[in-house]
Amino acid sequence: MPDGSQRRSPIRSCVACRTCSPKGGLVRVVRESDGSVRYDPSGKRPGRGAYLCRSTDCFKSAIKSRKLERALKCELSEVVVSELESVFAQDNGE
Repeated sequence: MPDGSQRRSPIRSCVACRTCSPKGGLVRVVRESDGSVRYDPSGKRPGRGAYLCRSTDCFKSAIKSRKLERALKCELSEVVVSELESVFAQDNGE
């Protein structure tokens, strides 16, 4: 039985590839109450969240198959997609 000093990280799954990872290893995208969609670097913004692997391939797959839209229950505009794409490009050093 683990003692009280150890905390386990919550496990989340990527909406594109369905790989399970600790929450800190994934990127969170959130749809806020006003309907705006944005990258959530802290993972704590209020709203409906969806998690993606840090790879550009998973991001592209989630956009192409509309999995991110289904997870967030909203349509993503081209502007939002390009903003998120730039975040993933920076995160991967491209």
